[in-house]
Amino acid sequence: MAGQMQVPDHTPKVNAFRSYCMQVVDQLCTEFEREVSQMTQDIVRYRGELARCADLLAYQLGKEKQYHNMLENIAGNSSTLVGKAAEVGQKHSANENVKMQMHQMLEQMFEGGKGVYAEGFGTLDEHRCFGSPRDWMRT
Repeated sequence: MAGQMQVPDHTPKVNAFRSYCMQVVDQLCTEFEREVSQMTQDIVRYRGELARCADLLAYQLGKEKQYHNMLENIAGNSSTLVGKAAEVGQKHSANENVKMQMHQMLEQMFEGGKGVYAEGFGTLDEHRCFGSPRDWMRT
């Protein structure tokens, strides 16, 4: 029996190693579950934020369409006004001769009216026609 070597019993060391490995695996699993849970919460929160962003963008798109339509209406109205202004300008210059004739007639009437006034009332002088207030008291 002396020739046989005694094999040491490694069972307690193997069991200790297995226990250690189980603790490490348990800690790794716990950490993995925590990370997956955190990522899931983040993904859900990001989806909510993206949904809000999509709603805001859809609202803004509607507003942009309204603004675009308004600008198109303004541009159309402006071009219509420019066309009407050009038309009025053409009509205005077409009547230039008539305006000049009317202006000349008014000037002639005004000058003629001065002459009538001068003829009828030009020789009248309040002091000479009616006398002075002293003359009124004498009578």
